[in-house]
Order: sequence, then structure tokens, then C-alpha cells
Amino acid sequence: MDNPPPSAAPAPGQQPDPHRAYQMFPVLTGADVERVRRFGEPHHVKDGAFLIQAGQKSRGLFLLVKGHITVTQRDGLGRSVPYHEYCPGEFLAEAGTLYGGSSLVDAQSVGDVEGILVVPDQLRALIIAEADLGERIMRALILRRVSLIQAGASGATLIGAVGSASVLRLQNFLQRNGQPHHVVTGDEDPVAAQLLVQYGAAAAEAVGVWYWASGLEAKMCAGCEVVLVGGGNSAGQAAVFLSAHAAKVHMMIRGPGLAASMSRYLIDRIEAAPNIQLWTNTELVELEGQLPSGLSSVKWREGGKDGTLHERELRNVFLFVGADPETRWLEGCGIAVDKTGFVLTGTDAVTGKDGQVLPDRLPNPFETSVRGAFAVGDVRAGSVKRVGGAIGDGAAAVALIHQHLAALDAK
Repeated sequence: MDNPPPSAAPAPGQQPDPHRAYQMFPVLTGADVERVRRFGEPHHVKDGAFLIQAGQKSRGLFLLVKGHITVTQRDGLGRSVPYHEYCPGEFLAEAGTLYGGSSLVDAQSVGDVEGILVVPDQLRALIIAEADLGERIMRALILRRVSLIQAGASGATLIGAVGSASVLRLQNFLQRNGQPHHVVTGDEDPVAAQLLVQYGAAAAEAVGVWYWASGLEAKMCAGCEVVLVGGGNSAGQAAVFLSAHAAKVHMMIRGPGLAASMSRYLIDRIEAAPNIQLWTNTELVELEGQLPSGLSSVKWREGGKDGTLHERELRNVFLFVGADPETRWLEGCGIAVDKTGFVLTGTDAVTGKDGQVLPDRLPNPFETSVRGAFAVGDVRAGSVKRVGGAIGDGAAAVALIHQHLAALDAK
């Protein structure tokens, strides 16, 4: 087919290009249907019956041969929104179907329906055995999952006041974990407004100092001045990102400059941003505010103990000053840590007080002072505190773990 079928509709509020919609809802040919039939079983559904409902475990991919299926998604307030009407040749499934995950939509038959049900195990076999067809199916499954997550289909509904910090934290958590959700505020939905009053949450909550900077936080401080404390790469990336949204970013560091702690390319971008002001030899000294209005003003001192005190009416502070390792649970198990609590690995972990490597211990880059215990990522002393570095550590450690296990089997 050169043109997408007219029924191929994206999730509510989404308007993908026609090619993307066609990829989401491909119509299989007669030959393709027969290829699918080898992996499934005939399945009949009576008029008005549900093939699947939101929250139920998926039974597998359903290829429609006769009849129609109407799919709707719920918004969490008892309302259903049309998603797509499936016609013969189309299949009902999304990426979660591959492992029997819970459905994000309701699917109801329109008239008596006949089709082919392919259970998850057989669906995975089909995708591998029928490479070209499997690629088309897999693309559709992924695109549908993405659109349903973006639309918040049958996921959590967050109800809160405009500017609620608690709602923003929950939204950020769900978004980072790829969970469908949507936010409803009292000013846009009368039902939500009534619930807010009923549960005493109508007033906006305090705007609770940020430790990250994503698109959600950027919306909260759009057009405002913000304070950002920190001089590492994470702080630099956050400052550049926020400068595209905030009226001004006051970036504060205790040292004389950024060169010792930040990559050159970030320093150049910060210097080129007209609305980023770098405060050197500066410390944050006081935050003022009260509930429910939240943070109202910020004080900082420039130039050391007897330096100049500045005060501004600001409602958002971003802290990028590093973190303490969560390693207290290791106490008593023999794993050595440095003076700040980061786990020692490699040569550092097997070196005695005299500076000599302990007997019978060859330095291993990620092995701790306890044989067979490995540490990777931010918790490891001396590691690059970046996601890419942690991924690299983990990949290398896997091979070392296999070597360790093989050595044990050989004994």
C-alpha cells in the first residue's frame, strides 16, 4: 500500500506523519496472514466481548481475519478515549505483548470476530523465523508502546495543583522508568478540581530545591531566574540546558574557576550563553520561604568569609554538588572503602598498609578487597561519574565475573 489506511490514528493528542501512522498499523497481505497462522491458533470472539482490558495480562498477538475491533484507552478518571479501530489484516498487540505484560488499552469486538491468536512464546519465535515480517511487526509494537506511554494510556493519573512539586517529582520518576501516565490539574478539569478540594490539596506546594534538571523542571522555571550550585560536568550540562528556558542562571562555585573540574567544551558554552552568570569564590548561605508558598529568596556570599552578601527573590535552586555513596550497608563484610565511602577496587583494594600488593592477589580492575565481589559505576572509587562510564565498567566486569566463576569450577 502506498498510502496509509484512513483508520490509522495515533494516540490522542499525537499527530505523527502519515508514514509513521502506517508503520504503527500495517495491514498484512493474505500471504502474510498464512505465515502468521503457522505460529498461532484460531480464535473466535462474540459481538461486544472484550479481547483484553487494561490491566489484564496480555494473551498474545491477535491477528484479525473477520470483523472489527474497537480499541480505547482510559484516562484514570473513568473516561474512555478512542485509540484505533482494527480491520481485517491488522493485528492487536504492542511491545509489552512479547513478555505477556499488562494491557494498556481495552479492546472490544464489533460484531462476531475471527482471528489468529499468537501467544507470547510463539510471537517471539515468529519474529525470529520470519525476519522481514517480524521486522514490520516489531516496528509496529514499539511505535504503539511509545505512543501509549506518551498519551498516558491506562497508566497512573497524577492529580495536583498547578506548580505542585510533589506531582513533578512523581511525574519525573514515572517518565524515567518508561511508565504511562498523565497529569491533570484543577484549572483544566472540573473533576480534578473537585478532588483537590475534597482531599485538601488545592493550594500549590512549595517549589522542594532540585537535584536534577529535566524538561519537567525547566517548565517550572521558564522565564524566571534560578540558582545552580556546582562546577562539575553535570552542573555545566544543567546550566546550559536551563539557560534555554530560564531568564537567567546564576551559576555558583566555591573555587576560582571551572577549568579544574569541567570539560572545555562546556566551559565554552557557558561563556557563550548571555544569560548564565558565573559566580566564583561564592557560597550559598541562606534559603528563605515558608509553606505553602515555598522558596521566596536566596542569599549567597561572594569573595569568602568577609565578602559581599547578595540576596535575590528566587524560587528555584538546583544543586549539583556531588553525592555521598550509599555503602554503609557494606560495613562488616570486609569490602574496603576510601575515606569518603567509595568502594576501592583493583590495585587500591589489594594493597596493604605498607603499599605492597597483598600476597596471592593479582590486581583486578573492578574486583574489591573481597574475592568475587565486584564494584562498577559511581560507587567505585576513582570512577568517572557518568552513565557512559558506568555502562563500560559493567560490560568489562561481566567478563571478569565469568573468569572468576570458571576458575572456581576448575578447582
